[in-house]
Amino acid sequence: MATATKPKPPHGEKNTYNLPRGDRLRRELRSVFASQRRAILRYLATGRKGHATGPLPATWPDWHDFGTGTLTLAERMAPLLSLTWDAAGSQFLSRIGLDPDRWDVTNPHLARQVDEAALAFCGSTNATTSKRLDVALAETREALHQGVVKEGESVEVLTKRINAIFDGAEKYRARAIAQTETSRAVHAAQEAAAVQSGVVTGWTWLLSGDACPICVAIAARAPAVRLGHAFAVIGDNPHYSQVKFPPAHPHCNCTVQEVLDTDPQPAWSDTLHQPKPATDEEWEAVASAAEARDAAILAGKPPKPAPTRPKPPVKPPAARKPAKPPRPPAATKPTPPPTSPAQPAWKPGTPIDAGRPIGERIAGAAHLDAKVQAIAGLDAGGRSQAEIDALQDRRNALADEIRAYLAGPGANRSVLDPDHQAALHAFDRRERELLDRMTAIRDAEQARIRSELEALLGVAPGEQAAWTHTDGSGFKPRSKNAANRKEAADWLASKLVAGPGAAPIDVRWESKPRVRAYASRDRKMIMVKKDEPPAIMVHELGHHVEFAIPGAEQAAREFLMHRVGNQALRRLRDVVPNSGYDPTEMGRDDEFAKAFGDRKAWYVGKHYHSGSTEILSMGLELLYNSPVHFAKNDPEYCKFILGILDGSLRSP
Repeated sequence: MATATKPKPPHGEKNTYNLPRGDRLRRELRSVFASQRRAILRYLATGRKGHATGPLPATWPDWHDFGTGTLTLAERMAPLLSLTWDAAGSQFLSRIGLDPDRWDVTNPHLARQVDEAALAFCGSTNATTSKRLDVALAETREALHQGVVKEGESVEVLTKRINAIFDGAEKYRARAIAQTETSRAVHAAQEAAAVQSGVVTGWTWLLSGDACPICVAIAARAPAVRLGHAFAVIGDNPHYSQVKFPPAHPHCNCTVQEVLDTDPQPAWSDTLHQPKPATDEEWEAVASAAEARDAAILAGKPPKPAPTRPKPPVKPPAARKPAKPPRPPAATKPTPPPTSPAQPAWKPGTPIDAGRPIGERIAGAAHLDAKVQAIAGLDAGGRSQAEIDALQDRRNALADEIRAYLAGPGANRSVLDPDHQAALHAFDRRERELLDRMTAIRDAEQARIRSELEALLGVAPGEQAAWTHTDGSGFKPRSKNAANRKEAADWLASKLVAGPGAAPIDVRWESKPRVRAYASRDRKMIMVKKDEPPAIMVHELGHHVEFAIPGAEQAAREFLMHRVGNQALRRLRDVVPNSGYDPTEMGRDDEFAKAFGDRKAWYVGKHYHSGSTEILSMGLELLYNSPVHFAKNDPEYCKFILGILDGSLRSP
């Protein structure tokens, strides 16, 4: 049997996902190592040697005696870790479409996790340095005993070995520790934010371009785990053996991708226990593909075309369309009761009440009232929400119990205390159980609502809009993005009436790492980042509906002016602090906050000099994510979106 060639890491590391490297932490560690070097050399030259009979010390003092003990170092490092947690948690919530202001790293539970992380890595760092100094002392003493080193030269030899230890610490270990612990902080913050969000169900492991055999084994054998569960148990270190997220080892550049409750749920994996390195077959199936993928992304080159690609929905021939219903006589008006589906009062795709103001047209579109009311009632009975509320009450009670423990029996307890660890693990286990039950309820409820929404808004196949997708730079046809695109495009096409003689909507898709998604009218293009969620793709496709469907853009402009009136434009970055908006982005909020919240309301009313809007895109995204919330909190806006979808409220 031919043996697969394992890819070798290139010189240097591949930071495939642009993880922060912890430069401030590295500088602080170098300062610590420099202080410890000076303290050890000063002690060697002038300090008391305990029970030693020669020039060498019997042992080294505790780091605490030098002012660089674990607790002291943890106090120096915790604020730096806290900054990383703060940024990572906020960015994660923003990435999944939630308000980043919900993230508060000063929360007692989160602050405790940061402090424990600082204690763990500072204790491990000091222990490693102590071990290396002990080895240097033992080797020098043995060389003296064997006569290899003369007694008068022993201190000089030991000094060289000490300098070599700290040279490596300041040059290499500080960087390795900073990179590893910063990655751990980023992913720990994402895990905590995911728990807080209530919409994340689990994680998938993403290999870096220089992935090791153990990480490849994880990706091959346990590619996806539920939130709160570990991918693997590696080693027996009480702090690092449970690998719930990267890093799996020092210098690990892998990361994870969240699975949202609106995503297709993967087959969840069991935790691996002391996994063996990846086999040749696993390298062949996973590592090679991952390296090729990352190389294409980093180089900004389009991937090689796959043998086959998903085909866009094809518009059926005209002969398959249902026959047109007979027109009523001009003088005859539809009767007030709603007509049956077999004989609609209007033809889908045809605007109604043309020429009247958009507000009056929305109010007069009686056929949409029943749909909005039906969507608002999709959570009728509230049984699922009642169950979730009850579980959330239990989580709140558990949080109070944790605070009471930390303020009482757990106060000032060392994280190395076995009883303290057992208590904390028990709390974590109880919280995971509650989260798993909440996730299962949300999954079932989301699936039910999606199915009923499809039945309510689904368009006959012969009337559906169609897409023509082209894969551009960085967009791979067999990637998570391709699967998410199909979900988004199918969801939207099944509810969008094409209109008479409409051609498929052409869209070219491109992808770059860590880019803010956008749509281009001139290039007929959508730019997304790696593994963009389907909701964001629905949003960007909404722009192309506005660009391509006759009457959609004009209706969106009319609706925007109907809502905002003469409200003055404001800079988005002024009214939405820490949002990252450009100085040129302006908007108005009207009452959009009823459905979108205060931060997103201003973006809904964003002003474009070109005449484009965010009305259709933001409305479609909310209809995809939270249809019941949309219909209940802004029924007029929801009704307008339904009228654009079926064509009744498009401008003629």
